[in-house]
Amino acid sequence: MIEINPPAPAVPPQETVVARIRANAAAHPNRLALVCGDTRLTWGAFDRRINRVANALIGMGVSKGDTVAVLSANSAAYAEIFMGVLRAGGCVTPLSSMASS
Repeated sequence: MIEINPPAPAVPPQETVVARIRANAAAHPNRLALVCGDTRLTWGAFDRRINRVANALIGMGVSKGDTVAVLSANSAAYAEIFMGVLRAGGCVTPLSSMASS
């Protein structure tokens, strides 16, 4: 068994990933944030797409603490959905597309 012990920061992060994306979008809206195949999204575009997903989920009744299962291949859309669930206040349960029943 391989033991992995990455160094822990002296001061733990004080913000969420969702907040960090929002901050990057505000500070660097035109910088590249996500590359997946031919898809390239800036921080601004990524943040707007996450907001659309979050608003759609809220419109469907997802609220803080709800669990949302996501079954998807790795893609830009998967990243948007994953982060959109978090922005809507939900908890993401990723399901492996390689799992079989």
